[in-house]
Amino acid sequence: MVNSRFIQVHPDAIVEWIWDDSFFFEDEYSVIKDSLNGVTSFAFSKAAVESGNYNKIPNQLYLIDKLINKYGIADPDTKTFLQESKYVNNQPSRFDKVKIWFPLHYTFPSSVGFFLKTSGLNYENGEAYSFSNFYLDITNSNDADKIINETQPFRMNEKLWGKSITIYVPSLYQESRNRTNNAPTLGTINYNLTSGSLGLSQTSPVFIDFRFISSKSTILGETTFILTPPLIASVPQAPEYNNLAVQITAAEDGDYFKINGIFNGSIGEFELFMESLAQSGKRSYILYSITKYEENLPQTITEIYVYQEFTKGVEDYRPVFKFANTTASIRVDMKLISAVDGSMITKSAEIALVANEVAKYGKYMTSINVSGAIKPKLYNSKPDQLVMQPSELLNAHLQRKSSNVKTEVKYVPYPVLSTVHNVVAQDTSVTNTVAKYLGNGELKLLLTPFDNVIKIKIAKKVRENSYDPFIIPSSNSITQLVFKSPTSDLRIPLYVESNEVDLAQGVVVFKVSAADQPQLKKIFQTSKNFYITLTTNGIETSVYDGAFSLLQEEPRINKNESNLNTPQIIQPVSTRRQETLQDIPSVSIASSDSIAPSFAVPQVVKITSGDILKSITQNNLSVTQLRRIL
Repeated sequence: MVNSRFIQVHPDAIVEWIWDDSFFFEDEYSVIKDSLNGVTSFAFSKAAVESGNYNKIPNQLYLIDKLINKYGIADPDTKTFLQESKYVNNQPSRFDKVKIWFPLHYTFPSSVGFFLKTSGLNYENGEAYSFSNFYLDITNSNDADKIINETQPFRMNEKLWGKSITIYVPSLYQESRNRTNNAPTLGTINYNLTSGSLGLSQTSPVFIDFRFISSKSTILGETTFILTPPLIASVPQAPEYNNLAVQITAAEDGDYFKINGIFNGSIGEFELFMESLAQSGKRSYILYSITKYEENLPQTITEIYVYQEFTKGVEDYRPVFKFANTTASIRVDMKLISAVDGSMITKSAEIALVANEVAKYGKYMTSINVSGAIKPKLYNSKPDQLVMQPSELLNAHLQRKSSNVKTEVKYVPYPVLSTVHNVVAQDTSVTNTVAKYLGNGELKLLLTPFDNVIKIKIAKKVRENSYDPFIIPSSNSITQLVFKSPTSDLRIPLYVESNEVDLAQGVVVFKVSAADQPQLKKIFQTSKNFYITLTTNGIETSVYDGAFSLLQEEPRINKNESNLNTPQIIQPVSTRRQETLQDIPSVSIASSDSIAPSFAVPQVVKITSGDILKSITQNNLSVTQLRRIL
């Protein structure tokens, strides 16, 4: 089980303490005894190699001057008063995670970093032991890179928090209970940190000392820091309210979900629990943070506050999944926020949706009444070549097998993709002995006013006799065909029902529905480009781009039009007046449907009207009109 508590230690800093029953960590650690200040501390050794393990030497500080809050870097290799004892953690131990949050666009305007000290007391609650003396210097590029931008920011106390860094500290609850015969168990952190005398306290909380670093100075190679006054807070050794949880249930009377907090597995007891907090002076309220996931990628976040009538919770949440057609999920983080000090406890739950369940929550809802419909048995197959026995033989066999059941074999057609567009993810086209691969911007799609199934094979590199496919990740990513204008965009997901999609070979298939034509027309007025994009971890990049046109907007040009409309040459007027019918050659006018009878046309015609001349050259005159010219 994962539990967390949020404590705002500064207007621009939140400490999230995370208890995770399944988080066991193994790395080399040290016990540092500071003889100058009489403090014993835990820290991971310099030799610790696990990535993301930041709570280690020399990212630790020691006190130099308490009056002015001056600190130095605790490096036992250069400080003789720091005695280091190194240990190898042969058996993984339980650790707690401490995540320090900052506002989404925070840049440390008046400081150069921060300092975080966590500590607990000994078994007799007398002497303190440190679990971290961690500092981060943002003027150091390596340290600044440790702060990450979270993919899921959250809102608390009117601020959006989106930057964080996480460190690991020993679990005080777990280590304090590593005892044998009323003494710390040999070889444990509990034993090594306290020198095996008493061990750690089983009743004291974990103390948190957070400070910003106001200034930094380096004199003769020695770096020191001036820190702000301490901001002290505490958390219990183990998470509070273990009987508190959140549940997500599908409604029985419709396609929506109900979200409720529960205590001891009961919604009614949850209401009593919230009332008991108010009566004890710990009045709190609830924040439901609901996150949609499509193909394991987070999408939108919905936040709902509840201040009273806690049994109702969220009664009618209905998600809309825009891209996923196979798997999706809903995660709910229920945050119990104290109205007294602003601290926050989080409980989480998640429900997964697959197949038909996802379809119910798509962009379009269409109700089909099939209560009275005939339900025949359909035998559908899609091999390379479908060979079946004659229908008479199959029906005869089925009748013999069950004379009381009437079964009919239906041959179900399926679409066949006949045209494959070969493209290469680069700026220029490439031709090999197999095919031509069009570069960026060179493929033009002509879309009809009906359903269009588009199959594109994307190459990364083309050689003389082969090519390297552009491998598209099959998980944690979204591939789309995008038509985009300054005011609108249309996103087409992969058409997986075609059974032609092969991401490992760079083959993608999209279905542009006839229902998308109105939006396509609007986009076509200002932009004639399309994009194939790949979205991973919330970052969308273009794999390939080209142009498109609409058959309704740009009709096809008849290839034979130039031959059919070739102007005829009209000879000058002759001075001859005496002509016989036998001297006039005959001309036949033919159409695509029939052939008109032949009739005599004079070889020499005098034309005085430009419209008639145009009609003659375009072969638009009827038989009657030609006879009038005669």
